[in-house]
Amino acid sequence: MKDSPIQPLYIESVLNKYNSESSYNTYRLRLCSLINEAIKIGMTSNPMKGIKSKRTNARMHKCCNELQPILNEIKAYKFNVCRYCLMTCGCLSIPHREIRKLTWSDFYDDLTYIHLSGNRNKSGRNRIVPVPTYVRVLLLKGEPYHNIFSGTPQPLNQDYFKTLWSRFKRQSNTLEQGQT
Repeated sequence: MKDSPIQPLYIESVLNKYNSESSYNTYRLRLCSLINEAIKIGMTSNPMKGIKSKRTNARMHKCCNELQPILNEIKAYKFNVCRYCLMTCGCLSIPHREIRKLTWSDFYDDLTYIHLSGNRNKSGRNRIVPVPTYVRVLLLKGEPYHNIFSGTPQPLNQDYFKTLWSRFKRQSNTLEQGQT
């Protein structure tokens, strides 16, 4: 295989077009993976050599002192989003992996606990999660194998809540931009 005519300076100039450090690092890792595969099959040069990751700065999110007005606004906007937010925080669960795909059969009969098998969560371990009272009052049990948000056997698409949350933040009177 022929050596790559791609120069490290060119790769760096492309990566520097990304405004955020995390985007830069994500695309750098993707390029590294591709180039490492090319090296395995015979490429002799490594144009990624010397291109370092950028350090990302931690961002402090503002603490919210008055949660009830925000929750009321979210509930008025879309009830499912309010329930989703409270379950994410109150049940300490992962939004897209665990909560979005919950069915009513995942709950104990009295809705006090959620039980998840290892193939349904990130850790790979069976989990039993307590459901706080303030979340239980928002739950109205449906058919056992129906999704708790869609009311059908199929869960909502993976971007459903992300899209709704973005729309809510744009139109919110209570949330300050950049707060969450």
